[in-house]
Amino acid sequence: MSTTHKLFDHEERDEFIAELKEWPNTDWGTDEARHSISPFISFYFPTTPENYRDITVLLVDVHEAFEQLAGRPYTMVMHKDAHRPHRYPERRPDLRKQAQEANQHEYFVFSFTDEENHASSPTTAGYFWRTWVEDEGGTTGYSSIVFYYRWQWWLDNREAWRRFVLKTIDQLKAHQVYSGFAMANPLEFGTRAEVTTWERSLT
Repeated sequence: MSTTHKLFDHEERDEFIAELKEWPNTDWGTDEARHSISPFISFYFPTTPENYRDITVLLVDVHEAFEQLAGRPYTMVMHKDAHRPHRYPERRPDLRKQAQEANQHEYFVFSFTDEENHASSPTTAGYFWRTWVEDEGGTTGYSSIVFYYRWQWWLDNREAWRRFVLKTIDQLKAHQVYSGFAMANPLEFGTRAEVTTWERSLT
């Protein structure tokens, strides 16, 4: 990193690795921000001129299903009508209205986390991204959903989680699905550099 100070030193890295060996869902950081290794799953699925409306609404369906399954843990939300993340559920966006009004040629993105510090990794989060859609004959990238969740929660809810994942794969007609452990991305734009630095040091 081209910064005036190191994010961590070798001793701190080795201590973090030792803690991860004892419990894989562990965080490290300072009062300013903490970053954690977390279980995750990501779905990548095609969006076309024919199905983009259905896909856009389906993002909201999947969000609501996961939120209920996880016990409604979210405290912060970011969406297209917000200039910055705000508290949730005190202020609840009308995602279905946003989805129904979404333009084919614009991204449709919203995110939920349980972390009030936007620079810190969440313990539970959902990041939803519907790509903009080319007209007929054009090339469009994949849309995606990424979930982070607590390791203990997964241990306690493995069968319900399995049913949710299989149903979501079928609903989205997902082409690719990845699952494992990763440094959980904070909500704040621009914090990916810190996360990438940790990931490189741990691999």
